[in-house]
Amino acid sequence: MVEEHSSAKLEDYMNISYTTAWRISYLSILAMIITRMAPPLSWAQTQFLFSYEAGFQRRALLGELLVWIFPQGLTEKNTYVIAAIITLLAVAVLFSYISSSYSRLENGGVLLVLFSFSAGLGTLIGDTGYLDGILLILAILTLVITMDSVARVAVASLICIVGAMFHENMLPFFVPLVMLNIWLQNDTRPMLERTMLTAVPLVTTSIAVALFFAYGTHSYDVADSLLHLMQSRSLDFDIRIDTLEPIIDFPDGVERHLDSVWTKWYYTFQLVVFGAAGLVLLLAFFWIINRPIAHRPILDRVFIILAIISPISLLFVAFDISRFIAIALLNVFIAIAILSRLDQKFREKLPKAITPTVLIALMVLQSHIALRDLNIRGHYLTTFPGVLMLQKSWF
Repeated sequence: MVEEHSSAKLEDYMNISYTTAWRISYLSILAMIITRMAPPLSWAQTQFLFSYEAGFQRRALLGELLVWIFPQGLTEKNTYVIAAIITLLAVAVLFSYISSSYSRLENGGVLLVLFSFSAGLGTLIGDTGYLDGILLILAILTLVITMDSVARVAVASLICIVGAMFHENMLPFFVPLVMLNIWLQNDTRPMLERTMLTAVPLVTTSIAVALFFAYGTHSYDVADSLLHLMQSRSLDFDIRIDTLEPIIDFPDGVERHLDSVWTKWYYTFQLVVFGAAGLVLLLAFFWIINRPIAHRPILDRVFIILAIISPISLLFVAFDISRFIAIALLNVFIAIAILSRLDQKFREKLPKAITPTVLIALMVLQSHIALRDLNIRGHYLTTFPGVLMLQKSWF
């Protein structure tokens, strides 16, 4: 009798009311914003200065819009406001989408609470002012579109291209999730038609990104004039020169300053420890969602996993390790949201996978792991795995 009573109590706790869970999650995210959102540093500030004044270039759509709003240039206070708006709006849109989707799940409340202190969400907030927030907003916009026609898929693809104009990371970060959404919504179509429809965002965005790389960089000869142009728009803060390197076509024999990062000891450290910590979290989530998606064809299951881990592919060409892992961790929650909207069997099976042991284990893992924010702060040095940098002094 005692065991039955305890089990019932625990079951009641697992089925926390959604209203209560929403309030807890809201307060949790508010606390995360207070502790993690920091003023943007020079990289993010410098990217706000990119524009089309010197010709078309990558990552310049936001800066071009800012030229219209601030024709005289940007002050440091302007950059702080812009960074805060980007990050806060992204968090608000993401929370709205996740909370709306999870309300369909029997255990949506506990999942929403789990999301509210995700290591991925904390890192997104800590990377205050980076353009990932804009990409996330556009991705969510496509996910709420019912993809039941070629015209709507075309609209979603256009949104993805616009996202790539803000930053080409739209392609690996969120286009696979858009494709997953199309794939799942069109499962009654013939395979060839379904495949072609799903491929539209990938093909169109890939072509756009290829064109941006081909025509969105400047000759090395005009690097100095481009630097002076950007300095003229920076009214009271110093720009970071190496932020310009991705938009400069360097000739053979001239090395980029950023290339030296690959050989730094701290890059190796972060790749190993933050990569391992992120892998542990991702594997834990994959283990949880494996059973609820087991009824789906193997192709669907592979697609779901690839859509989640797609951001990690950037580790082969860039070194913002924590940033890429954080987006992948957020993609887990977004993928669950997509499935909860479209798959009745998934909604039925997921509660059985979120056992008390699983929930507590994930809460413990997420509470002890902090990825490194790009707006560098020491908070991650007090938690695993960053604390290893301090603990090595023992040896």
